[in-house]
Amino acid sequence: MIRNCISLAVFFLLFGCSTTEPCEENSCFTPPPAIIFEILDAETGKNLYSDGTLKVEDIVLLDKNQNKVNFQFYSENGSNLLYLNIGWEPGTNLYRLILNPNVEITISLHSELKEDNCCSYYVISDFSISEYDFERSATTGNYKVFIKKLPDANSEIY
Repeated sequence: MIRNCISLAVFFLLFGCSTTEPCEENSCFTPPPAIIFEILDAETGKNLYSDGTLKVEDIVLLDKNQNKVNFQFYSENGSNLLYLNIGWEPGTNLYRLILNPNVEITISLHSELKEDNCCSYYVISDFSISEYDFERSATTGNYKVFIKKLPDANSEIY
């Protein structure tokens, strides 16, 4: 009887335990947080796409190797927002957001891919924008970038 119990226990120990990781079946993934820009006139606070100062067809987003990076432009209910598809490469990365030949924004961010409780997710830190003032909305998380204009409407943006 004891021999049968020991044999049964050894059988369950050898064949009853799964060799798969518990995370393989319950894994999840969260992409980098959304980076959404609203491009505003520094003096008036008006959206420069809504007032026609800037044109969507002029937008180019480049990574540090000068490769084009995908972005989306959303125009809804009077809001014109740029969703930048950045932060996927861990480490510190630079991007150039060209809004027209006279307006270029340099974006620097540091992203990390982390894992916790069988889930992978990105954390973005050290976010900065060169050349222009910006602020992050506490309610939406969107970045408002303030572009200065010369007083004359026919002058270039700087």
